[in-house]
Amino acid sequence: MYAVARQGGRIKPQVAAVKALASALCIGGGGSVGREGPIVQIGSALGSTLARIVRAPMPSTRVLVACGAAGGVAATFNAPLADVFFAMELILRDFAAKSFGMVVLSSVTASASGCRHGQHRNGRRPDPAT
Repeated sequence: MYAVARQGGRIKPQVAAVKALASALCIGGGGSVGREGPIVQIGSALGSTLARIVRAPMPSTRVLVACGAAGGVAATFNAPLADVFFAMELILRDFAAKSFGMVVLSSVTASASGCRHGQHRNGRRPDPAT
């Protein structure tokens, strides 16, 4: 949120790698941490990195950061609509129609991808027959 508010959405690319490694070690080691904080930072950093690669202007960078955060949380928790409102309210602090559509697309795509690749609402792999 600080990066979006004060730095126009610019987040260093190293943040994604460092957060992923630190979270894996902490969660794997039995640490009492959750998945939401790290995945928001990792998704946001990946969105910012994509914006940097395509040389997106600041407003588009902010939207890509929100898309990354919403997509990461949606894929992790399989709750695409809640994540849209999370990203719009906490990261963008704006409910513009243009950004809303992009964040919805990112969140729903990530949630469908997470479900397709073995993640399911109850934590078990879905039955291939269904």
